[in-house]
Amino acid sequence: MADIKTNLREISVLVGISNIVNNEGLIFDAPSFFNKASIIIPVVHHQHIQNLNFPRFNSEQLKIIENGYKLARKIVNKFNILSIDSLEWHGFDVYKEDPIDITVNCYGFSLKEESFILENMGLYKLVNLFTGSNFTQLHIFEDYALKEYKDWLRVTINLLVDYLRIHNNRWSLVDTTKGKKSEIILIEDDIHLVYTNRGTRESSVIKITDTLDQFKIKTNSKIREQVFSKWINNVISTNPDYLRIKKYCSETAAYRLASYLLRNLNYTDGLPRFLRIHDTEYYYAKTTDTEQTIYKVPSVTNYTNDLEIESIIGSVPSSQVNIITTIRNKKTNKKLVLRNECRFSHGQFNGTPEAKMYYERGNSLLAIYNEI
Repeated sequence: MADIKTNLREISVLVGISNIVNNEGLIFDAPSFFNKASIIIPVVHHQHIQNLNFPRFNSEQLKIIENGYKLARKIVNKFNILSIDSLEWHGFDVYKEDPIDITVNCYGFSLKEESFILENMGLYKLVNLFTGSNFTQLHIFEDYALKEYKDWLRVTINLLVDYLRIHNNRWSLVDTTKGKKSEIILIEDDIHLVYTNRGTRESSVIKITDTLDQFKIKTNSKIREQVFSKWINNVISTNPDYLRIKKYCSETAAYRLASYLLRNLNYTDGLPRFLRIHDTEYYYAKTTDTEQTIYKVPSVTNYTNDLEIESIIGSVPSSQVNIITTIRNKKTNKKLVLRNECRFSHGQFNGTPEAKMYYERGNSLLAIYNEI
């Protein structure tokens, strides 16, 4: 289930369009909003909107709804929607390929608010689209800076042991409101990682000399996220030794990945997909407090091949790997700078980092799409 803000951003546009076209008043009351959403959305998908069924909206939620209604009005006016044949919500389907969140009559829309994100993609997809390869998984550190990644973990474990030895061999973090507790206990050469959630206890034991492979085998995702990475964030996230090795690992990975992409560029078929151009034409619609903007995104069959990759640069402004890609429109000479942020989503050393793609603030999507 998507979070409340995402659901509100998408469903408020549907509710707004319905009420505007039918000359009904806009809804700001939470129970009435939920009732209207329940009418628009088929019963089979009602489980996906249960997080909207609460007594009242707070100020942040009301602002999202207000912005959704502003966009709804612009859609009605721009597309001259006088009657409604169909209103469909697709936001619950996290597995579909295209980015369409709602469909209004025959028009599909990908909806954004304050976000500059274009896609939450995996690194393997970025590499495949740029090089024509067919990877199914890539890890920014394990595949492009393995030795440095191992060193980063080794420094982290050493810092953990040093910390525990001067703090009575124990660290804990307690969240009494949620009934959660994270603990790390040092017993001789064993590091016990313990997570308790409302009475349910889970633990792993690693050795102070364990390698990266051993660490991965002996711990699971929950322990790494709720214990190991929480200790990092709460204790050593500003430690100079930790930041130094993390930055060095990131710089090495960024340089090697960018170099690999430049040596193997083969993006004729992949570039449209990288830019969220799919089989079906749709509209990218963004709403903020101050403006509402709608761009037409062509289908692959109508893609004119006017775009090229001008540059690819690895960048680590602090300690995060960024791949900066500049797209140039050969016809208009307009440029768009895209940033793929390669980072862990659920704690350091936990799982495979993603490569979320954003367009830089101050850039215009007019380089790749057409505003209507």
